[in-house]
Amino acid sequence: MPECPASQLGQDLRPKGSTLLDSKGSQSPKDLKPVPLDPREDLDKTVFEGFLMVNPLGTAKLEVTYSVPVTDKDGKYRIMIQKQPGTEGDGYTISLNGKEKKQFTLEGDTELSL
Repeated sequence: MPECPASQLGQDLRPKGSTLLDSKGSQSPKDLKPVPLDPREDLDKTVFEGFLMVNPLGTAKLEVTYSVPVTDKDGKYRIMIQKQPGTEGDGYTISLNGKEKKQFTLEGDTELSL
C-alpha cells in the first residue's frame, strides 16, 4: 500500500499587531493549490496559519515575511523559536530588514536577539 502525503498545520505566532507581508509554501488542503497564510488574533498574539503537504520521508518549506510593531528599549528584536515534538533537523534562515542574520538547524527551543 503506497504511503500518502501528510497534511501538517503550520502556525507562526508573532507579537500582537504583526502584519503578514508575504508567505510561500502553504497549500489548500482541498486541492493542494498555493494559498497565503491566514492571519488571525489568538491569546494576545497574531497567528499566521496554513497547511503544508509533506510526502513520506519528504520535506516542506514555509517562508513567512512579516512586520512587527514592537521594538525593545535597546532597539533589538527578540524571537523565540520552539522545537516541535517529533521533528529533527529543521533548517531556519532569519532575515531582518532584508538582510540574512542567522542560518541554523533547530536542535531545541532557541531564543535570538537581533
